[in-house]
Amino acid sequence: MIDLPPVPAIVFVSERDGDAEIYRMDESGETRLTNHPARDSKPCWSRAAGFIAFVSSRNGSSDLFLMGENGENPRPLTEDTFKDGDPTFSPDGKKVLFSSTRQGKHFDLFLIDTDGQNLQALTNDKTSKFEPAFSPDGNKIAFIGLSADGKTDLFVLDREKEKIENLSNSPDLNEHAPCFSPDGKRILYGAFKGGRSDLWTIGASGEGRERLTDGPGLIGHPCWCPDGKITFERLEKKKEIWLLDLVTLVPTLLSGEGHQDSDPCCAR
Repeated sequence: MIDLPPVPAIVFVSERDGDAEIYRMDESGETRLTNHPARDSKPCWSRAAGFIAFVSSRNGSSDLFLMGENGENPRPLTEDTFKDGDPTFSPDGKKVLFSSTRQGKHFDLFLIDTDGQNLQALTNDKTSKFEPAFSPDGNKIAFIGLSADGKTDLFVLDREKEKIENLSNSPDLNEHAPCFSPDGKRILYGAFKGGRSDLWTIGASGEGRERLTDGPGLIGHPCWCPDGKITFERLEKKKEIWLLDLVTLVPTLLSGEGHQDSDPCCAR
């Protein structure tokens, strides 16, 4: 008998019941957390905050919501006509970092307290920035920047120096969904090239780019879990959630057989 790796505590999106809802998974099984006709997506789970953030259109626009770790007491964090998305928590769980069009047609990065107060713009220019992720110490933010010609690259914002650096600067790849390693030394991300997508890592200062996967299917939306393993989604016929051990590089299917599962995020 093959010994399967422990199942990490994650939240994810599933369309198994005909609608995009948020589920929780751990070694005890899977639990549905939301039940609403509107689409719920992009979950992020903070142990420090005791909340799960997600995106929903249940109020008529793309807003951010918070709910308890078991799905209790969902409430809007933003309520407006702008497009808000990509929520992720600060390391201490006190703030939510997200992308929004509230400064124009392009997306910029914002911070807001978990009680909805103290909205702060972190960027403001003519290019869209989305899918942000905090470093473990909170000093840096990795994000995806979109150029005028539709090319994406991986950028890092140094909050102390107020400096943005293009970390990947790769003309042949379109990066997406960055995530810092638990020790903050490397950044995990997906990258499209030639009709396919794989997982890569790069040093937090731009050194030592390394490819982790080589198909099959479209692989993306990775998350680096506290135990060092990686969850990701893979699309062939349907979207599935997988777990990758970085020691053996052996992937394990976690969920998605027979239905669409996506957007995995480890509890951190």
